Amino acid sequence: MLLFLLGCPLVPPDDSTPVDCTDLPSAVELGTGESAHVPASEGDEVVMVHGPQGGWHVWLSFGLVNLGPDVVLDVTLEDLTRGEVMAELSYSLHVGEPTACRVELSGLFGFLPYDDPNTPESESPPDWRVCDRARICASVSDAEGEPPRRAEGCVEVVLIPDPADDPDFANCP
Repeated sequence: MLLFLLGCPLVPPDDSTPVDCTDLPSAVELGTGESAHVPASEGDEVVMVHGPQGGWHVWLSFGLVNLGPDVVLDVTLEDLTRGEVMAELSYSLHVGEPTACRVELSGLFGFLPYDDPNTPESESPPDWRVCDRARICASVSDAEGEPPRRAEGCVEVVLIPDPADDPDFANCP
């Protein structure tokens, strides 16, 4: 997990004191999670999910500090093992007013391409991506401040199969 901060506290020291979040540095915390934000650290395993329409994705989540209520979130999902960009996504979101200067987002899709010509489409999970190193990067900006606030971050993770698809998978070497 990478946070880009400028050495200032992220939340006020005394929660009873009103704070103008625009005076705090902006940051983005990358993670995974379908229904809640789970921060990701370097080297964490991220599950490849077989979606209901036959595709593959990873769940993405984000913690936003001093950003909102309207943001543009640009995400890149890169397979470092294969040297290819798997997904470039852009979301325009109304995230609402932050609580304690923070908003958490979860349940965003990071779609994985399924285009390996040597692997049959029926293969479950796509073994050719299992244990690949991947990088998730995000750039978030809003239009509230002058100049607009912005935060960026990346985290490197390892792709693993969903236990529902491969109950015998143990771990990556």
